[in-house]
Amino acid sequence: MSGKSSSQLPLLLLLALAVVLSCKFGNTKNSNSKTSTASPSPSAPSLSELVLDFDSKKEDLGKFTAPTQLDPAARVKGKVAIVEGEEGRYELEGFDYYQYDEEELAAYGLTKDDLALKVEDIDTLVQTNCNKGRKVTSYRTSDGKSIPAYALECDTLVIDYKTPAVIAQKKFHSEQFVDTLNLSPATTDVTAIRPTEQVKRYVKGLR
Repeated sequence: MSGKSSSQLPLLLLLALAVVLSCKFGNTKNSNSKTSTASPSPSAPSLSELVLDFDSKKEDLGKFTAPTQLDPAARVKGKVAIVEGEEGRYELEGFDYYQYDEEELAAYGLTKDDLALKVEDIDTLVQTNCNKGRKVTSYRTSDGKSIPAYALECDTLVIDYKTPAVIAQKKFHSEQFVDTLNLSPATTDVTAIRPTEQVKRYVKGLR
């Protein structure tokens, strides 16, 4: 019996080694399997997605109010948002079809790196609100009816958004109308175009 046990010992050792190796490789395979099935990390949103989301905030930015604390040394600095509106309808400046409009930004003295893409990133908010002014001329519709044409009065505020405070402001007046007007019988009046070019020069002077 003693001799038989001695002769079987190497065989038993080999079997034990095989079991250990099998368990080791089995655990490695399971570990790799878990790694390969892990969910990928979410990708960063595209520029168009960021601008689309930011654009949904333009009404709030256009109606944003802050105490007036005018500063002779005021500057447009940090991350900037520019919103322009007429009678409650607003637009975000510096973008074109949810991409940067670098030519327009240059007119403001800005680059794409200066533009905020989220409300929480805004350091300076440039807000322009325009309303109908006095009657300056008249036009005729396609059926011969005479309708009034009005000037446009605009107020541009430079707002330190983080404080918040209005640190600079300037009024603009426009009596410029588009060159060609196709006026239908349903048209009741005409308003001058917004003085956007004047606002651009003003903002650029505060950079």
